[in-house]
Amino acid sequence: LEFHVRTVPGGWISGTIVADTQPGDRWQILDPRGTMTIDDTGRDVVMVAGGTGLAPFRSILLDLARRESPPKVFLFVGDRTPRDLYASDMLVLLLQQLPWLTVVPVVESVYDPEWQDDWYEQIRQNLGSDSIGFREEDLIEGNLADVVSSYGAFVDNHVLVCGSAAMVRATIDSLRATGTPSENITFDPY
Repeated sequence: LEFHVRTVPGGWISGTIVADTQPGDRWQILDPRGTMTIDDTGRDVVMVAGGTGLAPFRSILLDLARRESPPKVFLFVGDRTPRDLYASDMLVLLLQQLPWLTVVPVVESVYDPEWQDDWYEQIRQNLGSDSIGFREEDLIEGNLADVVSSYGAFVDNHVLVCGSAAMVRATIDSLRATGTPSENITFDPY
């Protein structure tokens, strides 16, 4: 099992999981409560992931890769800066292997913060690249909900949204305002 947890200020449980979990701790894993699945209608899929909201989509993408004829998937993934884009190195690798996948990386600022991140720098140097994910020219600068909605209404698509509660609400509101039918949108309510 993989757990993808990012500590966020005011997060319900993320701080406790990241800071207080010790080897030997026991976690109780219950049945999934989400509804994030891809139907078999053959419709193209639009995924909108904010931060670690990408984690469930990663598992869905890997499951789709096993299908004989997976649908086209357009994945909008967003965060504050390029360095913050969650698992962008993994997305670049998936793009090389999955011809039906298109990734649209969205950042609020194309400039990384001016602070030293030893792990990031070590990985970047090991790869021999200026970046461990997307190149600057691949990035779209803006608010994730606004960028997704700028593509128009997704009337023939299955749309999945995952991220923080505020991001999910803003994205769903924006999608509905641009004409995406509510019945086409799937998200896990908080």
